[in-house]
Amino acid sequence: MIFDCSNGVAHFDFKVAQSAMEQGFYPDIISTDLTLRNSLRTDKVYSLLHVMSKYLNMGMPFFDVIRAVTATPARLMKMQGQIGTLAANAIADISIVKLRKDKITFEDTRGKPWRVIATSITAPLSVTDRLFIAVCVSNLQATSHTPFQAYGWYDKTPLL
Repeated sequence: MIFDCSNGVAHFDFKVAQSAMEQGFYPDIISTDLTLRNSLRTDKVYSLLHVMSKYLNMGMPFFDVIRAVTATPARLMKMQGQIGTLAANAIADISIVKLRKDKITFEDTRGKPWRVIATSITAPLSVTDRLFIAVCVSNLQATSHTPFQAYGWYDKTPLL
């Protein structure tokens, strides 16, 4: 069984999500239901990076968040080695992102706010996060993940 977070503009509840995560039940895949039609109208899901930041701050380990948007989707599409990795001859779109502390208000679909001083995953350059691939991490102690392994995921969806 594969669990997608299904963090959409109409169905996400903090109480349910936090209860699952407190029990160690994390999504296998992190995605959004953003489309060209609803991406400019939602005040709940702003971007894939926003959703990733939400799960990171609910307790999902950083490398699990990265894996859930890169290597796992590639494996499930039976495309491991071709996408979802930064290996030689693999297809990759790369966005450089960073972790930073921000004052953020996350909101569930019922309008319940969750205001935190949070670690957010942000794009320091003017790049689209729909083609999120790699994470450049500074000042992160990756004790059980040394050396740092980068993950990637290729999205062929046209932007317009």
